[in-house]
Formats: sequence, C-alpha cells, structure tokens
Amino acid sequence: MAVDTASTAMRLIHLLQALPSAGMETATQLRDTLERQGYTVAQRMIERDLRKLEAEGLAHAREGKPLGWARGQAALGLQLQDLNQALALDMMATFAGDLLPPSVAEQLRDVVAAARARLGQHPNSDHARWRERIAVIPLSQPLIPPVVDPSIQRTVLQAVLERRVLTLSYRAGYSGRVREHEVHPAGLVAREGQYILICFLAGKNEPTQLVLHRMCSAQLSSAQAQIPSTFSLRDYARSSAMGMGDGKWVRLNLVFDKDAGRLFTESKLSPDQEIEVRTLKSGERRYHVTATLEDSPRLQAYLNSFGSHLISRRQRSIPAPMAQDAAPPTRPTRTRTSA
Repeated sequence: MAVDTASTAMRLIHLLQALPSAGMETATQLRDTLERQGYTVAQRMIERDLRKLEAEGLAHAREGKPLGWARGQAALGLQLQDLNQALALDMMATFAGDLLPPSVAEQLRDVVAAARARLGQHPNSDHARWRERIAVIPLSQPLIPPVVDPSIQRTVLQAVLERRVLTLSYRAGYSGRVREHEVHPAGLVAREGQYILICFLAGKNEPTQLVLHRMCSAQLSSAQAQIPSTFSLRDYARSSAMGMGDGKWVRLNLVFDKDAGRLFTESKLSPDQEIEVRTLKSGERRYHVTATLEDSPRLQAYLNSFGSHLISRRQRSIPAPMAQDAAPPTRPTRTRTSA
C-alpha cells in the first residue's frame, strides 16, 4: 500500500509540473507528457488526478471542448525558499539551457522563473550577485554563432532524448542544394557555437554529422531510432572525425620564449610534461618543454597559434602509452644557465 501511495504522489507531482502556467493543455496532452516520463496511465486516471489538484487550488479548468487545464493560483504561489537551489537553477538555465530537451526545459521553465524571482527578492545577497563575480571567456577568437531555427532545435533535442527517427530537409554547405533525409539521432555535440547532430542515415553503418543551422525543417517520427550497439558518442567526440586524435601518438620537444613558455609552468600539455628553463648569455629565457600527446589537427592548430613565440618544434611518432603510464609523477620545473 505504501508503494502505491508513493507512486500516486509522484504521479501527482509530475502532473502538477506538467501543467502550464500560461495557456492550457488537455488531459490527453498531459497524459502523453506523463507517458514520456515512464508513466502508463489511462486518461480517466489523469482526469481524476486533475480534479484532485483542482480541489486543492493547484489546477484550474477552463470550460470548453476539450476541457483545458492550467496551474491554479495555489501552484503559482509556490516558490523556492533556498537561495542555493535558486542560484543553481539560474546557472543551469544560463549556461546549459540550450542543451536541455524541450520537454525538460518546459517543465523547468516555471521553476527557473521562480528561482530568479527568489534571487530578485534579495538583490544585494551574495547569491543574487554571483553572476557579477564570474566570467567565462573563450581562449580563441569567438565567432558569432550561425542562426538556428528554435523550433528545429527543439525537435532535434527531443529526438535525441527519445531516440526517435527524424525526417530532415537539409541544405548542403557548398552547393546549397536541399535534400530530404531520414536520420537516426545518436547524440548532439556543441562546438564553438555550433550544434552538430551525430546520426546514422537510413541504410548506413557509419555516423554522419549534420549541423543544425543548415536544417530547413525537422519532423519527429514515432519510429524508434536504430543505433549500433557499439557506437559511443563519448568516443566519437574524441576521435579524428571531430578533429581530435586518431590513435597516433607523438613525443613533442618544444622551445618557447618567455612570453609563451611561462604558461606551461602552471598548465600542462600532458601528465608527463617536463619543462626546463634555460637562460642564454644575453639574459633571455627559453622554456624547453617535452610532452607526450595524441596527435590531432587540434593539437597542431594550437601549436601553430603561438607563431614566433614557438621558437623550435620537433616531434616523433611513438607507440600509444599504456594506461598505467598515462599519469607519471609530477616533476618540478628545472632552471639552468646555458652558454
């Protein structure tokens, strides 16, 4: 009995969260929302639950056919009391809101609004002023992200969440030709302001990358996406397909001037990095850095970005290190005077 009572309570909580604070949704729409969260419920049960919430002032019905439902005044009055939770929700919505599936974002919309209202009630508190005390900046030149149709982005995110087939109209980057594709979404990658859908085209065994800003339309299917059991988005995102390494390792011997070299005394290129500071007779300092890394276009582009500050660069291919060799003991920076 206790399990049934707890299950009913959780269903009522999720139903309350699904109720819109603006606009209306029918019992059928609310049932579909709960089913996406794993509840198997009949529409009559949803209607009884709604009447229970209405009796407590937590739900409000609008007469019509079909009957529409929204949050009641009692539910709208619920607010977060904990400033730590309010700040966490505000930061999540600010920095990760674009990556949330729409069904999740919709449920959190009112909670985030309540969290920000709570922070607004204490404008001089440390929590409310936290945004003034942090900054996130890119290391390289930032680009203005391409424009993505919000409705397409919502559809794609929902497809990734539910692993459902998508029908896309997609514009090729060079020719500009638009084609229809049926795709099986495997995951989403965010890179430098672009969103990339990693998917499998019908009948293909290798993943394909489709950027969201070239999608002209996106329609969600009821069919389940078929993703190979061996596919791992985490591994794919670290592969040469995304500009990362392809399993080839190199031992780097680099010489930097003092302006660039000091960076590597505090931030390492690799766990086994060694650095030696040599002072020339002229008084100039040279930073000699050795490190073992997986080679990749990204690594080479990074080294090229130092320009004339990278005085010398040599590298040789080596076998991939064993797991136990990945993080040897840290060695201090050595300093000596050279002739």
